[in-house]
Amino acid sequence: MNILKIINQFPNQQACLDYLSKKRWGNLVVCPYCGSIKVYKHKEKNITRFQCDDCHKSFTSTVGTIFHNSHIPLQKWFLVISLMLNAKKGVSSCQIARDLEMRQATVWSIMQRIRKAMKDDDRDDNNGNGGSGGIDTKLLKGIVEMDETYIGGKAENMHMDKRVKAKGVYEKLALFGMIERQGNVKAKFVNDTTAKTLLKEIYTNVEENSLLITDEAKQYQSIGNSYIHRTVNHSASEYVRDLKGLKLYTNSIEGFWSLIKRGLVGQFHHISKKYLQRYVDEFCWRYNNANEGAFERLVGNCLVG
Repeated sequence: MNILKIINQFPNQQACLDYLSKKRWGNLVVCPYCGSIKVYKHKEKNITRFQCDDCHKSFTSTVGTIFHNSHIPLQKWFLVISLMLNAKKGVSSCQIARDLEMRQATVWSIMQRIRKAMKDDDRDDNNGNGGSGGIDTKLLKGIVEMDETYIGGKAENMHMDKRVKAKGVYEKLALFGMIERQGNVKAKFVNDTTAKTLLKEIYTNVEENSLLITDEAKQYQSIGNSYIHRTVNHSASEYVRDLKGLKLYTNSIEGFWSLIKRGLVGQFHHISKKYLQRYVDEFCWRYNNANEGAFERLVGNCLVG
């Protein structure tokens, strides 16, 4: 949903609240405090609110969601969501702040809450921030390409005071990704790319007996008998291998890495280790939801809280 549709469909706060109410409860409003269905409407400052007849609390459809107690109009929340979803390589909080005439710090906080909603399970990342690596918690299956990549700058490109501390080497952060051929992608920030770490992610996220395609890195040599494993030899300039009509390559996951790196360089410039997984989740969400209904699905996740 683009910004013109957002403005036309949600011209005011009441229209946004009605949309959230319909999406959250349908035709039967439930009190978010006590679970009662004995609820009636009343108007307060030109906004329709609900009143529970059992616990006597007044509420709107934002209670218990990421929109709760926000002083920012819901239309602007929806516009931020739309701008994030429609920017293939991401969009910075500075850019959105200029477009919507908001404070950059406020937009950054909103975007972080939205990124947190771009995941569907409770597994923590390496920093305790949570992060599933994308939308789909179901196992990948069929033909699954996987690869690792590193992000971070070079010492020679750093300011002199940082370059001296780095002593010629700048610590890079590792990402591990898996993509189902013609399907979804999962990516995660990992502390290292040892066989132990990568195999744990594979066993957790990929269905047994799937065909795994990797390069010839030694970390993948001990995948075992639970999967069918085939490789392409990049060191020998082999990027596509024909196996009885089946094309073996890792171009899909490498293309996804390219998308992330272009976003980091062109839009975000620098991302701290603490929040890296949130940004990776954002790229996964857009990749996995590159079709109609992405806005509605993401708003649904935002209603969880």
